[in-house]
Amino acid sequence: AGLRSGDSERKHGILGAPTRFRFEYSIEGEVSDDVLGELLDVTRRETGLQGAVSEAFGAVEWKGRDSTGVTIISITRRTGRTNISVLSAKFDAASVHGILGVLGTVFGTVVISATMVATAHVWVPLAILGGAAGAGGGSWLTARASWRKYARRSNDSANALGEKLAELAQQSTDEPRIAESDNQKKSEDSR
Repeated sequence: AGLRSGDSERKHGILGAPTRFRFEYSIEGEVSDDVLGELLDVTRRETGLQGAVSEAFGAVEWKGRDSTGVTIISITRRTGRTNISVLSAKFDAASVHGILGVLGTVFGTVVISATMVATAHVWVPLAILGGAAGAGGGSWLTARASWRKYARRSNDSANALGEKLAELAQQSTDEPRIAESDNQKKSEDSR
């Protein structure tokens, strides 16, 4: 049986949702080198990234970077257990959402202020203040809603990849036990 933890980190910041998503799973038994290679192949297929692999002290780490951030898969084999960790850090995507919110505020302020001055003959500093408040609030709410939706999808993707890797690892560690059990039954039957 495996132990699962994670989902997403609880820090939400100004965008209202986390920027790092984590999946962790621990199973009894150590996966073989062949299974480890298969887990890395699945990771590459699922992410669409070649990534880079490093190994130290019984841990293998795969790291892939795309335009939205970095994904790190860590597989550790120690003391009869295999631990699988997926970390998806979407800092680059969060930065884009933040920048788009700021740009929306700037352009919205200009448009709303100019409209207020031209149509309602509002005093210019008051129009700029009203425009900034309206555009800033609208841009912030839009960026926040957009990021929350993106964060939900990113969390689901990290969990789906982690669950796929965990299932494959779990199956590979269960197979030898089944084979051992079958062999024991055959030897008992032959007596």
